[in-house]
Amino acid sequence: MEIVDDRVVPAGRSHRLPAASFDRLPVGVWVEVGPYSPDEWASRGEIGAGRGAYLRLNQSAYLVAVETGGEAAWRLEDVGTRTGHRQLTRGAASTLPDAQLDALATVRSRYPVLAPAADRPMAARLGGDAGWHPMPGDGNSSAQMRRLDDHTTLYAIPSPGGRWMPAIATPDGTMRRLATVATQDAAHQAAERAGHRASRAAAARSPVQVDAAVADLAAADDYSRRDLQAVIGNRLLSVDREQIADADPATLVELLGQAGATPASTVAVLHAEKLDATEVAPLLPTIGVPIADGIRVLNKRWGLDRIDAADLLDATATEMRQAGCTPVEIMASRPRDVLRNLGDDPHLWELAAGTMATAGHSSAQVAAHLVAHAPTADSFAAGLTTLTSDPTEGLGLAAHYLASAQNLAAASERYGLSPAETATVLADTGTPADLLVETLWHRCDHDINAATQLAVDTGHVEASVVARTADGVGVVSSAVRGITPGAGNQTRVADLNDADALLAALPDPVPSTSAFDPARLEELVESRTVPGRHLSGAQP
Repeated sequence: MEIVDDRVVPAGRSHRLPAASFDRLPVGVWVEVGPYSPDEWASRGEIGAGRGAYLRLNQSAYLVAVETGGEAAWRLEDVGTRTGHRQLTRGAASTLPDAQLDALATVRSRYPVLAPAADRPMAARLGGDAGWHPMPGDGNSSAQMRRLDDHTTLYAIPSPGGRWMPAIATPDGTMRRLATVATQDAAHQAAERAGHRASRAAAARSPVQVDAAVADLAAADDYSRRDLQAVIGNRLLSVDREQIADADPATLVELLGQAGATPASTVAVLHAEKLDATEVAPLLPTIGVPIADGIRVLNKRWGLDRIDAADLLDATATEMRQAGCTPVEIMASRPRDVLRNLGDDPHLWELAAGTMATAGHSSAQVAAHLVAHAPTADSFAAGLTTLTSDPTEGLGLAAHYLASAQNLAAASERYGLSPAETATVLADTGTPADLLVETLWHRCDHDINAATQLAVDTGHVEASVVARTADGVGVVSSAVRGITPGAGNQTRVADLNDADALLAALPDPVPSTSAFDPARLEELVESRTVPGRHLSGAQP
């Protein structure tokens, strides 16, 4: 609902509906709007969260009922100058329909002069009705009618020669007869198309209905730029109105925003335009859709899997978690975001390694991530032994990515290797002499002589090289670091059912400044089944 900002709200009073918007409300008809977020309601002069409804009673008085989260509130107000723009009464109820009923009951009991107008039935939302049914009257006529909304009625009338004539009673009170067609079903379809166009055109003249009209048009099978221009054109300057027909997606988004369309309705228009997801993704932040909701939009409306959607939007791991992505999806796309916030609990690193492997990362990629991000030797060893139970592969990958001697020592001990077996495996994988000696030094309780002897015994390292390495500063300086030895062979398979624990360490999301309302989006998003795919890896 668009509200013209011409309010003059006296001090100490609640907001009132602007005169420009009040003038466009039909008398005696509930006009349902929203749902809107608290920010969107605030911009419209109300305190609320959810749906709302306005009922104009006469030339100056109206009722408004608004959901406020778990409850609803209503008030009766007179905008006429003779009453000083005064709020007459107000109340609360458990639901929006109850608030509307309570408001009408109050009007009947306390302000009976307004009751005749208030007793009129509540209007359906744009496009909502009970369907086609026989026209009332005497005889056995096969003519049918359909109440499209509170102002538009459709007809299918039998004509000579077995044909059918569709017709509509438009909001301005005229009856439009359309060209005859061959069947009753064809008459229904022709009348519905013309009726929806007439309803949208009427809604376009009312700020409280323009957003609903845009959403209704976007959902229609016969969506067109011409009809969009008819709906929002009168809300734009002439120079902007002329751009609608040929506007590129970015310009179209801007024009919709100027016309007062909400982010959800704008998304629906982009979908009706049959744009590719790669064209839509850069526009979502411009529209005001938070990144997490953007992932959901691309997934549900465009059928894009959530990993690709997150990549298009450059989403963080936290935003992916907000979007409902699984730990496997997040680790497939944003492992660094998770690993950088992970604590030193070895079990978490078992989960991390197992989840990355399940997500499609190669063993080499997982090993590189462990080398880059594991905070302790024990957490590194836990991740590496979960990644692969083969010590030759695990230690070989770790040495290739230049794991520290402490990490190699802890991993070899967790694999259950003796110091001599560790020396053989590392030498066989081509580990540099200085790294080999320092690793063995940790495994031999800092006995440099035992470490150098084991290195020479492998037959892959020359004694002169080992001697120079043992005398170098590398081993000496590392002596101050120390490690906590692993408790034997603790290799275990990570339980991916516990993988949600990986996401607990992610930072809290930054509150969005957008007025976008996900509840409104859900009304317009169409669910689809997304086929699975093999997840690609990522570099640390």
